[in-house]
Amino acid sequence: WSFLANGARGAMLWSNGGMQIINNTSSNSAAYAINDDGVIVGRRATRPVHFTGINTIRDLGTFNGPGGVAYGINEYGQVAGTAQRADGIWRAFSNRYDRIQNPLDLGSLGGNTSVARDVNNVGCYAGYASSGGPTKAVMYSPGSPIFNIGTLGGPQSEAHSISDYFGITGWSDLNRRHNTPTNLGYVRHAMLWTPEAGRRDLGDPYTAGKTIRTDSAGRKYFTMTIREGEIVRTVNVYGVDTFGEGVNKWNVVCGYARIYCGPTPRTIDRAIVWISGRMYDLNDLLGIDGLEWNLDHAWGLNDGSVIVGRGFNYSTGSYRAFKATRTR
Repeated sequence: WSFLANGARGAMLWSNGGMQIINNTSSNSAAYAINDDGVIVGRRATRPVHFTGINTIRDLGTFNGPGGVAYGINEYGQVAGTAQRADGIWRAFSNRYDRIQNPLDLGSLGGNTSVARDVNNVGCYAGYASSGGPTKAVMYSPGSPIFNIGTLGGPQSEAHSISDYFGITGWSDLNRRHNTPTNLGYVRHAMLWTPEAGRRDLGDPYTAGKTIRTDSAGRKYFTMTIREGEIVRTVNVYGVDTFGEGVNKWNVVCGYARIYCGPTPRTIDRAIVWISGRMYDLNDLLGIDGLEWNLDHAWGLNDGSVIVGRGFNYSTGSYRAFKATRTR
């Protein structure tokens, strides 16, 4: 999506080197997924939709409630999302973009809330569901019981992307809490689940090998150097969370890190990528090309490891969507 002149957010398509606004009405909209046939799904106002043309949509329906959102679509037109029931409860749904039919409720783990964030070409969905308490990362296979992926030791987890080879990424609480100047709860790390290896903690790209210091209040921190465009500075880091947002068939994961600086609480978000057992700050891989950017989120990637996300572009003085292509 992109901000429009009227202040609303408009769903947009980037193709062949150019951007096209596909919804420029006063209703906020966003395009969240596209398949190889160019079918685009997302949200307009409070409804999950298929964008059929400029300012034209097909409503994908809800469970008789007011709101919903479509997050993913596969090559066969199956759509992943979440929608409200009449009582306001949100449930994960499966639907088809090209058929007028009621969405299929993918269920939950016994609690009320469930969300489907992505669907692969085998027809399996990744998301999260509650069992009456914190949500757990799950895989939905219509007609089969929900598979609980679990956590990395803490109470909560979410799954945001699934590959055709059933690699699933998202994030999970660890069994330890932050010691930052404010109570930020459990440490969260990007997680990768595969059928062969189960859950894997992907860690963060910053803490390894760092000297841990203690401030006057007894809180532990380390120092690190951050480059933001041409500006280089040293910050005190009291904690790091990481989140997985996209995974491809090679189990390359993209997402973002949230760095908690102190002692005055402040956060810095940085786009990250996990490749072959190591996590990198995406900004550190750009070299001279990165001086124009501070990349803060990586939201998706394809099987060619082309990453898309958002960053601050110093040449325009504003946030811009970016595409980063792996060269080696």
